[in-house]
Amino acid sequence: MFAKMGANVTGIDISKEAIEKARQNNKGFSSNFLVTSIMKMDLIPKSFDIILSITVLQHINDEELVLSARKMVESLNLNGYIYLLETAPISLNEISPQQSCGVNDNQCNINSYQYFRTRKEWITIFENAGMKLYIDALYPSFGLSLIKLSNNIAKNLYRIITRKTLQINNTEKDQNILKNHSILFKIQDLIIKIIFFFSKPIDYNVPFLLKFGTTRIMIFEKVI
Repeated sequence: MFAKMGANVTGIDISKEAIEKARQNNKGFSSNFLVTSIMKMDLIPKSFDIILSITVLQHINDEELVLSARKMVESLNLNGYIYLLETAPISLNEISPQQSCGVNDNQCNINSYQYFRTRKEWITIFENAGMKLYIDALYPSFGLSLIKLSNNIAKNLYRIITRKTLQINNTEKDQNILKNHSILFKIQDLIIKIIFFFSKPIDYNVPFLLKFGTTRIMIFEKVI
């Protein structure tokens, strides 16, 4: 998405398969994909404007997280941003003990794959590294659930329209499929915008009032 907007993108992952897929999907764009981790990568100071991390840092321990945060901040330009999407409840009591281990928990299940941290702990780690919290919001799960339902309805409608169109002769069939396809996606795009508009107050306010919701979007701005 960023590359299509004209950005020079660097993407990293420890999975060779994921990186190969990324390369295939981004042919023709200014993108550089590397099989590595933030801990092993040699980052050039002040070389990035934005760093995006989606549910990655919650899979490393405290020591690695602190070092990773420092490396990320050092590689940012002044007023650069770090976008995080992570599990970050107000209290760890919101997390089921069977899900995984908590931070500094010596009794962790050996099959655990995730280290849970509270919202306050995430903010403290990145503020100590030289960032300040810019935006903090819960993941819009209600709105996205409605969009998934809307998409399923749109797919079923498209199948019905396509089946009916197949009964017409070939020339009219091709024209009608393209026309119906275009109309359907325009309607679906409008529905998505309406859903986001009306669901946003519910997603961002109700969870705080009722004290539920653990997945959080946190955006930090570099200040030093």
